[in-house]
Amino acid sequence: MLFYFQEVAIHEVVKGHVQGRNRVLLTIATGTGKSFVDFQEVWKLIKSGWLQRHHPEHPARAPFLADRVVLRDQAYNSFTPLTDDTNEPRFKIEGHPPNLTQDFYFGIYQTLWSPDEGGDSVSSRSSRGISSTSSS
Repeated sequence: MLFYFQEVAIHEVVKGHVQGRNRVLLTIATGTGKSFVDFQEVWKLIKSGWLQRHHPEHPARAPFLADRVVLRDQAYNSFTPLTDDTNEPRFKIEGHPPNLTQDFYFGIYQTLWSPDEGGDSVSSRSSRGISSTSSS
């Protein structure tokens, strides 16, 4: 069951994508179910076929950013229904270089902006490959 503010958030984000916005930032208060709302948004875009129609070369790429590992892992786990025995679309960004062949990326801000040995950060490399943004 969704709370009214979760329904509004899901509707507004999906509407934004349908209207052509490539990036949508979700900002909701702590403890109000952002991970659940994000999963619902992605689920609706996938099941409606919208992602496949608009991005046939790679239909679902979305990062989930958090400020703590425990919140990143909570979001990662909320996307478990999208996995099966043959498909693991989720990836935890934990170091360098990131695996940019998955559909859903889960990271913390500190990992995205920390440089590797060559001075390059995950954020500078991944911005070339990820087209939709959610935030915790």
